[in-house]
Amino acid sequence: MCLKWALRPEQALGGGTGGLEIEGRALEWEASPGDLVACEAAVRLRESRGGSVSVYTVGPAGSERALRAGLELGAERATRIDWDPGVLLQDSGLVGRLLGAALEATGPFDVVLFGARSGDSGSGVVPAVVAGCLGQPLVAGVTHLAVTSEFELEATTSVGGGRQRIVTVRTPTVIAAEPYLAEPRYPSMAARARARNAPVEVLGPAKLMPGSEGGPPASAGGRGSAETGPGVRLAQLRPGGPSVRPLVAPPPGLTAHERLAFILAGGTRRAASTGRLLEGSSEEVISAIVEFLRAKGVA
Repeated sequence: MCLKWALRPEQALGGGTGGLEIEGRALEWEASPGDLVACEAAVRLRESRGGSVSVYTVGPAGSERALRAGLELGAERATRIDWDPGVLLQDSGLVGRLLGAALEATGPFDVVLFGARSGDSGSGVVPAVVAGCLGQPLVAGVTHLAVTSEFELEATTSVGGGRQRIVTVRTPTVIAAEPYLAEPRYPSMAARARARNAPVEVLGPAKLMPGSEGGPPASAGGRGSAETGPGVRLAQLRPGGPSVRPLVAPPPGLTAHERLAFILAGGTRRAASTGRLLEGSSEEVISAIVEFLRAKGVA
């Protein structure tokens, strides 16, 4: 289970068009809520099928609080990759490669879980990078997860429009969990005490990725850390709100439906659709697509 010590998105940041220095000590941090959901799912899998749960994070010493949040939920082992990605500007690809190297060095694992998106940047890149590094399949957007056999999981994913897709995947695999996969439990006082005193293993990036450009570890005494943070200068604040488009009067002779479509399209008329629905077997559909592309000079 991989956790991120992320910026709390609800915090209020003051600023003006003249610029403002935002120091790391003025920012509020938390374990990414989506990652805590995935951690709860991992603990439930452990409770139903046995095994153990390990939590990982990439960051300076302050990010160990994210690991302890995972330990409070029931994880047994915590590992931190000692690297400082900075306060706001983070290289998701490098974070994913560091996590992949750490998992490969300390594994193997049956399931690697992430939140689908972090609470601050929300790119969703890291699970895909880790899956690529480990050579394992990635199932993203998981809303329900169940064990069907010793080496197989059943995952439900949302495909939009209220539709759901159920897939089976053999372990080992990487899972990116949606926020409503599980509700994190409220940790007991005993669990909090155990998490507060639990040891955290620290891995250096140089050992995991020799010759990497990950930069010096946070313990090197540089400015960047979750406590102080590098200064971030706010250059400009722009007012929000929807963009305004001029309303163009439709030409005469259109039906009510055509006038409304003309206005919603911003004053342009859509060309008549010439598409057709392809039906038949997969081979017939693929053949028709190839012929269409050849007719257009694409293939």
